[in-house]
Amino acid sequence: MSGPAIGRLEELFLQHADAAGRLAYLLTGDRELADDLVQDAFVRLARRFAHLRDPEAFPAYLQRTIVNLARSQFRRRRVERAFLRSQGPALPDRTEGPDADDADRLAGALLRFLSASGQPSSCASTPTSRSIGPPSSWDAAREP
Repeated sequence: MSGPAIGRLEELFLQHADAAGRLAYLLTGDRELADDLVQDAFVRLARRFAHLRDPEAFPAYLQRTIVNLARSQFRRRRVERAFLRSQGPALPDRTEGPDADDADRLAGALLRFLSASGQPSSCASTPTSRSIGPPSSWDAAREP
């Protein structure tokens, strides 16, 4: 990745990390997992950044990547829970968090809402969405 591309990616990160963190937290209810999802999403998009057809669509790509990563996480949890239940009472259920089916329904509803708004990142600028979840660890990255 060239110097200008790295600079542009850093700019996009600083611009969209807070909204991405809020979306991830809304989907997972877990701040640490939300931070991990945001990092993973940016890493995935950084690998494909040079091939991005429409740079203005970056927020939509980012949101979709976070939703897909959250769904994958919930599927893994569902498999873990099924395995633990199959082992009987000998192994306690140590997985926490929302049920995968509920999370999939929430993710689908969020995507429909974002698609209907016409501007995928528009909900990130509303006062309500700014107050969802605990303060983001990305706030520290934005401090000068």
